[in-house]
Amino acid sequence: MKMKLNLLVAGMLLAATSSAFATVRYVNVNSANPTPPFLTWATAATNIQDAVDATGAGDDIVVTNGIYATPGLAEIDTATNIVTVDKPLTVQSVNGPDVTVIDGGGTNQCVYLANDAVMVGFTLTNGVNYGYGGGVYCESTNTVLSNCVLTGNSATYGYGGGAYGGTLNNCTLNGNSASGSYTMSFGGSGGGACNCTLNNCTVTGNVASMGSGIIREGGLRCLRRRGLQLHAQQLHADRQLRVDRQNDLLWWWCCLFHAQ
Repeated sequence: MKMKLNLLVAGMLLAATSSAFATVRYVNVNSANPTPPFLTWATAATNIQDAVDATGAGDDIVVTNGIYATPGLAEIDTATNIVTVDKPLTVQSVNGPDVTVIDGGGTNQCVYLANDAVMVGFTLTNGVNYGYGGGVYCESTNTVLSNCVLTGNSATYGYGGGAYGGTLNNCTLNGNSASGSYTMSFGGSGGGACNCTLNNCTVTGNVASMGSGIIREGGLRCLRRRGLQLHAQQLHADRQLRVDRQNDLLWWWCCLFHAQ
């Protein structure tokens, strides 16, 4: 009874902060009666993709606690995604990233976000993509992730193990990786994030390899950063591990720096 009351209150509060013209749809992995168009907790979808498919541009999706691992649309940017948000809308968790997880299972990209889409309060983990963004691929820096944790994701022969593109606010990127090809001189840049804007994020323990002996960034290859906390990003060059312990990152290639 207490859980149901909490969900009701949370849904009401989130709905109250949404646009006056936005429709709110609900997701609960344990929903007993998932019924489109998922307009109440009693009829909530059991996976995020079903709610996205039922949602129009500018609307909101509210997701409660759980591990979401059911694959959604296939072969977007060479990957099968757990969640493909192909329109500008907001996907928000009720209780934050500690209890709301999108899990790629080591075979799927976690999330694909279209231009102007927003995702708030999730952990993205175990995502894999042969290309760009194991955790999340964003179409542009107008795509926003806030208060998210990206951990244990990888871009194989690619860029941005945790995230590619997008603007990340107050996020943590930890233990992600990007691998490249020495023979093809491709990939292996931005173990944590590549071509992103990062604001007040924590980046730690990410790994990137180099193609053809060209040094690329272990933690970041970014457009700009503000207020970052950086820790021991690892760099591989000619199969030898190199770590810049003084500056945390050996190279800041294609980055613009902004004071916090």
